[in-house]
Amino acid sequence: MRLFLPSLGFARYVVLRSLLSGVVMQTNVLFPLHAVLFPGTRIALRIFEQRYLEMIKDCLKNEQDFIVVLISKGQEVGLTPQVFSVGTRARVVDWNQMPDGLLSVIVEGGERVFISQTSGHLGELLMGETDARQDCGVLELSTDAELIMLLQKLQRHPLVQAQGMAIDYQDLNAVVWALGHLLPLSMVDKQRLLEEHDRQQRYLLLRELLQALDS
Repeated sequence: MRLFLPSLGFARYVVLRSLLSGVVMQTNVLFPLHAVLFPGTRIALRIFEQRYLEMIKDCLKNEQDFIVVLISKGQEVGLTPQVFSVGTRARVVDWNQMPDGLLSVIVEGGERVFISQTSGHLGELLMGETDARQDCGVLELSTDAELIMLLQKLQRHPLVQAQGMAIDYQDLNAVVWALGHLLPLSMVDKQRLLEEHDRQQRYLLLRELLQALDS
């Protein structure tokens, strides 16, 4: 399994930080998708592969989470895909057994993680060595009325309401995550937002992507 490492400098930073801080890397189940999960947002999944059905059942039984990570090359089914090096911890918040035997689940994003190493063979669950990726920097603005109005407009859509996301409009960082989730951005641009660890730079990147959508 190969990782797509968009920033070798960041990879070195994580290794160095782990060595200096004594952080212990965790081993987590990875769920490779053609989707990006942001902290505080929710996505719906339809599970049909036996390995993932068993994984979700174990997570529900043991109240465990897993890592959702964007595929950089390959497919969700079949050969083990290549994945990006930053994903999001996911927790199942709702589930439903479908008449056709498929499992429908809704997961909510938690902290972002850096994935330094993966292992797994065809037909097996993909495992990854992960380390929590912390935000840095300070937002120069405490709020953005324009972004809040846009988010409120998007949240009126029935499909968005059905997701049941609770967004703190007083937290500009949470507003940025929610808009990154709801706006029709490419998966590459969504991943760029997810990987940006500086709060102010992430806000400016969202502004830039929003302007590109309007042009």
